[in-house]
Amino acid sequence: MKPYVLVVEDEDSLSTLLQYNFEKEGFEVGVANDGEQALIMIEERTPDVLLLDWMLPKLSGIEVCRSLRRSKEKKKIPIIMLTARGDETDRITGLDSELTITFSNLSLCLYYSPERELCSEEQTPP
Repeated sequence: MKPYVLVVEDEDSLSTLLQYNFEKEGFEVGVANDGEQALIMIEERTPDVLLLDWMLPKLSGIEVCRSLRRSKEKKKIPIIMLTARGDETDRITGLDSELTITFSNLSLCLYYSPERELCSEEQTPP
């Protein structure tokens, strides 16, 4: 069974790019365009990893993250926050990973490749 990645991004061009690249690398990909849709999709199927935009309509990525971390069943989902914010004061400690929007799709796909287990907290993307 292919690993399932849920991409939560309100910019269609970026979500399409991420979906294409992950599918090309052997992942099954779901796409949500806002925070409320993401939570509904997560209830229907738990992703192996969640790519979550920080600023989303309806419910922010931060609120989605907090909601999942409060859930006994969903708190272990690995989350990568996608953010254009570069200022250290804007970052939140305790996130699994945080990448700026300028990340390399290749390095992201390699970080969570189907051929290896999900990275531990001590590992960093290549």
